[in-house]
Amino acid sequence: MAVHLEDGSVSDAEQALRAAEEALRQALERGASDEEIKRLADQLRAALDKFLQALAEQMRKNPQQLARPLDPNARQRRISRA
Repeated sequence: MAVHLEDGSVSDAEQALRAAEEALRQALERGASDEEIKRLADQLRAALDKFLQALAEQMRKNPQQLARPLDPNARQRRISRA
């Protein structure tokens, strides 16, 4: 998401999402068990759900953010699929 958000719940949810993503990436790299991969994937899904809920709530509270032009210098996330 290239929208700049200042709401604490969104940034907290984004940090949790990044941490879950990193934990899963590391587990995949080290050849973790299927059980661990499933558990971490479930945690990643839950973190993504919380992030999207926080983002939706932020947009509901501050709809003018949708009208702002996106910052071309904002960091974009690349999602790769194995």
